[in-house]
Parts: sequence; structure tokens; C-alpha cells
Amino acid sequence: MNVKILTLVSLFALSLTAKAVVKEKTSIVRNGTKLDVAMTISTGNLKLKQTEALLLTPAFVNGTDTLLLPSVGLYSRQRWIQYERHGKKMSGDDEMSLKNWGSDIDYKASAEYGEWMNGAKLLLIRSLYGCRECLRDVQETELAQYFAPIPFAPAMAYMRPTVEKVKSREVSGSAWIQFPVDQTVIYPDRYNNPAELAKIRASIDSVRNDKDITIKHLSLKGFASPESPYKHNTDLASGRVQAVYRYVQNFYSFPKNLVTTSYEPEDWNGLRAKVVESGLKNRDAILKLIDVKMDPDAKEATIKNLYPEDYRFMLQNFYPALRHTDYKIEYTVRKYNDPAEARRMVKEKPQNLSLDEFYLAAEGLDHNSAEFIEIWETAVRMYPNDPVANANAAATALQKHDVEAAKRYLKKAGSSPEAEFSRGVIATLADDYKTAAVHFEKAEKAGVKEATDAKALLQKVEVYGREK
Repeated sequence: MNVKILTLVSLFALSLTAKAVVKEKTSIVRNGTKLDVAMTISTGNLKLKQTEALLLTPAFVNGTDTLLLPSVGLYSRQRWIQYERHGKKMSGDDEMSLKNWGSDIDYKASAEYGEWMNGAKLLLIRSLYGCRECLRDVQETELAQYFAPIPFAPAMAYMRPTVEKVKSREVSGSAWIQFPVDQTVIYPDRYNNPAELAKIRASIDSVRNDKDITIKHLSLKGFASPESPYKHNTDLASGRVQAVYRYVQNFYSFPKNLVTTSYEPEDWNGLRAKVVESGLKNRDAILKLIDVKMDPDAKEATIKNLYPEDYRFMLQNFYPALRHTDYKIEYTVRKYNDPAEARRMVKEKPQNLSLDEFYLAAEGLDHNSAEFIEIWETAVRMYPNDPVANANAAATALQKHDVEAAKRYLKKAGSSPEAEFSRGVIATLADDYKTAAVHFEKAEKAGVKEATDAKALLQKVEVYGREK
């Protein structure tokens, strides 16, 4: 719905046979396909002779185009009698005919909007009639001029990412492989081991089977839980991570220098994280003990002796999750220099693209096209916390008129000139033109050429209103 209101208050003298003062307060409202006109006409000082009548007719005029709106007929006593006797108005059937005038008249009319009305003047034509319906005088007064609201759809500003020379990536995770008590032998078909070992293989396969990827390093790190003597836990963590290494090598036969193993005898950091999130009765006291630098065996014994109930709960519910193997696969992805290939990768393997390659894929496309918008929506999914990805995703959201999504993206977009520009667009759409001007000014000074055009458009919006 497009809405525009123009208001004018004017006083003018009517130099006819009878002097009168008529006051209009005029508004013109664009309401969809209609142009609504409303005004208040004050006739308190109007005096007509017995044989006179005054016809007030609002009209839109633009060059040779004219549209007359329904008239208001003000009749003297004698002319009213003639009107009632003959049923003949001064204008058509839609005339508002009044005998008892002398106070404010609320006038409203609606007309079908045409493009020619943009810039049209609204006139009030005052026709004074005497006896025998003779026209004595005609005067016109300009009440207002209508200008259609300005559509605010500036070209959006997109931020060019820094070129990533070497595309280094990694895949990581944790596997909870269950070993028999005090043993370091893997049983691939027992417990939940099939699923946990499959996680490691799936992560490796996700990069190993991609011809565009080169695996650079695979690291495995084993952890044990704090119960039992530290020396024994050291042997368990070391032996179990070696068992996982042998399992992986049976499948892939990686060069020895490609894979490294390490271990941590007791995962106190993991235990601390679980205690923090817990509702243990002595949670804070246990956290203090975990943070104290002391012999691990003495630390565990202190917790066990001072808080036996909490310790039993941790042993049963927290400790099993502390026996895990973390894995990390580091790799590089080749560069994509052809825009067509980059666009194909957006659909097939977006995780392989750097942000500058997303930019390459988007270059040359219509910014309003579905493909262009999809590219930046995909980019921000791949790089959810990157300021550049979020700034460009905000721009595409605004092109789709999704202001709320744009606001969410801009929270992570930082203070780049392009982000400032998008904030200016949002402020304009909220009719906060003062704030919008500040954002556009910052963007323009930083070299965003789109901001110059947006500032000029904003000035027109401030004068003529914004199309909504």
C-alpha cells in the first residue's frame, strides 16, 4: 500500500457579489490504487444573497489532464426552495447539497489513481451562481500539489573478501570408543564401538574421497578419566590411542609422517566443563578443587573423601564421557578460478569455497536474481561468524525486503562501510531519515559509491515520502 499525505492550510477571500472567507485543510492520501482527498471547509463567514448559490469543486489538474471531484453546493434560502421544487442541483447527482451551512464541512472524495496525477495540482474551483442559474464568477485556488511517494530500492553495497592464498581447513570430532576394563584392545563389533569408529572413518572419507582436497595431517589424542592412579591412566590413554591409530592404519595405510598421536592421562578440563553445567550439591567447592594445582591422585582422593555422594554421581554420569579419542584432519583445498566452476561448487560442495570464491561466483550476476541471493545465503551458512559473509548476507536480505534477517546478519557484520550502508537502508525503511543520513555519510566517506546515490534518493524520500 502506497501512502502519501500533503497538508495545506490556506485562507483566501472570495471577491464575488457576496464576500466570504473559506478555509480548507487539505490532505491527499495514496491508498493502493486510489487517491483519497479530505479537507475541512469552514463557511462560518460566508454570506449569499437570496438568489445566489456557491459551487465548490475540487479538481486535479496536470497540464491538459483534469479530473473533477464531487462538488459541494451551498444554497441560499430561495435557491434551496427552487432546488427542492425542481430537484435540480448545480452539478451532478454526487453533489453534496447544503442549505444550512455556516460551520465546518468535512469533505472526502476518492478517485482512481493514474500516473498523470503525479505532480498534479489540487485546485478548488469556486463558481458563484445568481438567479436563473446564471454564472456570475469563477475563481480557482491551488490547495496542494501531489507527488507520488518515492520507491526506496537503492543498489546494495557488497563487500569484497580478502583473497585466501592457501585454503587450509580441518575436520575434527570425538569418538567414545569403549574398551574392556584396564585393557587397550579395541573390539570393533562390541558396545557402541561400530558407530563411534564409523564417525572417524566418515570424517576421513569426507575429505579423502574429494579429488580437490589434499590431506596434510591427521592427529589422534586419547583421554582417560581421573579415577585410578595417574600412572595407570597414563598407560591406558597411551595404549588406547595407539589402538585407534592401528585401526585407522588398517583402513587407510597413511604415510607414517602424516599421522601423529598424543594422549592426556586424565581429562580434568572435560570434567570441569561437566561440573560447571551440573546441579551438584557441592558444585562450587568441587570446581575450586579441580582448579587447584596439586597431584592428580591427591586431588581425586580429596574430592572422593570430602564429597562422596557427588563423587559417586560423577563417576557414574560424567567419567564415561571423559574416556574418548579426539581426532583432527587438516587439509587444503585447491583454488577455483573460473566463475562457472565456482557457481557449480556453491551447489555441490560449498564447504570447499573460500569467501573470495563465493564473491567470484556472484560476480556478473543480476543482484536481484535467485542465484545471486542463493550464493550469499550459502556463504553465510559456511562462514556463520565471518563479518564479510554477514555483511553481504544482510545486503541480499534487504534486496528480498527481509529486514529482520538483515538485522540478524548485521549483528555479526562489524563496522565495515558496507555494513554501515545496509544499516542506513534499514533506518530509511523505518522512516528514521536522520539516522539513515548518518550511516550513508559514513559509507560514502569510506568509498562506497552506492551511498552517494542512496543519499540523493533519501533527499527525495524526505520531500515526497517513501513508497510502502
